[in-house]
Amino acid sequence: MLKNNHAVWKGPDGKTTGDYKKHFYNLCSHPSLKKLYSPRTLTHLQKRLEKADDYIQNLYMQYDLLSPYHTYSHNIVTCVTAFRIFLGRLMMDKTCSLKDLQTLLFAAMFHDTGYLHISELQKNTRARFMHVEVSFQIVKRFLSLEFKWNDKRIYDVIELQRLTEYRFAESALNNIGKLSCGSLMIGSDILQVADINYTKNLAMLSELLFTRNQQRNIQNQMEFFSFTKKATSFVWDYLDTFYGGDKKNPYRKGWSRYVRYMKNQLQG
Repeated sequence: MLKNNHAVWKGPDGKTTGDYKKHFYNLCSHPSLKKLYSPRTLTHLQKRLEKADDYIQNLYMQYDLLSPYHTYSHNIVTCVTAFRIFLGRLMMDKTCSLKDLQTLLFAAMFHDTGYLHISELQKNTRARFMHVEVSFQIVKRFLSLEFKWNDKRIYDVIELQRLTEYRFAESALNNIGKLSCGSLMIGSDILQVADINYTKNLAMLSELLFTRNQQRNIQNQMEFFSFTKKATSFVWDYLDTFYGGDKKNPYRKGWSRYVRYMKNQLQG
């Protein structure tokens, strides 16, 4: 499905890969959800996730990618991470609804689909934010046609998707309470830095990230490093709870790997 020079995302321990439907099944069967919802409701949620997964897979088979970094697996691994964070929050007795969960998961699953080269959706978009606006159009088309969601509910998904764009997320972190799952959305996307393949995949963005000005490159990396620390600070307790402690949390190990990499980059 993907070319050899496209990024493959596998999660922090390399295990979030293969048939993603098994991850959706396991997460939809989590005890914290079973205590609140009927088997029928959770099966319905699982089927919806599988339908969205099939839809996105078909898009990635049909269209070329504008960015080899933002692949199908990046979207799905972000969705799985978001699901784990949400469940950890639920296990901590935080108020969460099934509607919140679905809004978060579909936002995560579709958040970077706008990097697909779909010309009919790109015609009337601003070049600077083209991938963001195309992502909005793709998720709106899917949710309205497949699930008959109204504009208000789709707007909530789009508002979460918007937070995965660095320029929007940076300012949103200062007022994160506006969206009930805002911090979860930002954290699940930024935790790509903990992925076992992160440094290898990052090389695919070198043309976009780095300039001829070495001092400016270092400054950009310092700013991003600072941002990632702030963005992930909201979700560590939830992930630790989901995994049963920080020692068992593979994202902690992946994060340590990322911190070592960044320190080497900045010192080099």
